[in-house]
Amino acid sequence: MSQAPKKRMAVLACAAVLLACAGAAAAPAAADAARTDPSGAAAARRAADAERDGRFREAAAAYAALLEQEAAFEPVVAPRLVSLHTRMGETAQALAWAARVARRHPEPAAYLAGVYARLGLFQDAKAALRQALREAPDAARRLPLLWQLAETQEQAGDPGAARETLHLARQTAPDESRRAATARRIDALAQRTRGEPQASAPSLAEKREDRP
Repeated sequence: MSQAPKKRMAVLACAAVLLACAGAAAAPAAADAARTDPSGAAAARRAADAERDGRFREAAAAYAALLEQEAAFEPVVAPRLVSLHTRMGETAQALAWAARVARRHPEPAAYLAGVYARLGLFQDAKAALRQALREAPDAARRLPLLWQLAETQEQAGDPGAARETLHLARQTAPDESRRAATARRIDALAQRTRGEPQASAPSLAEKREDRP
């Protein structure tokens, strides 16, 4: 067998084991993976078991060792390393791995914005989403970005900006079903923020900064 099919089989083996560790439904695939690539499957299982048990540093080391064994595992393993370093508060490592994941992601800016937000880097998250919004070719592509921006603004403690973003999203939604979905988000935001003390009014510069 040539190297390329072997690498594909190894990646599938690694993915099957990680899926099996997340749920029993993938157990048959994991058993096949173990027969196909026993060393890679065993290493993937050790890493996934450590992550599931909350031994995050051990899991990160095991995933890194798995990548040293076979670089083709990166599409499966790199997102796990992003998650682990984020949980451990290791910003530089999380962002380094996130940049590698983003190269293969269908929506790289939205993915990176999500990582920034999980790390508490809300300004960076909003900047990434605004850049993606400027580059989005149509309303259908803009809508999920506006939803994500509103979520980020709320996480950053600015429900007022989130509300404005969602109203803009509803106005520009490409069809009735997505307008209705946006309206439900507006209602949910209102429910979450009901009774909360209102923040002081933002300055004009702050309003401009937080507008999509």
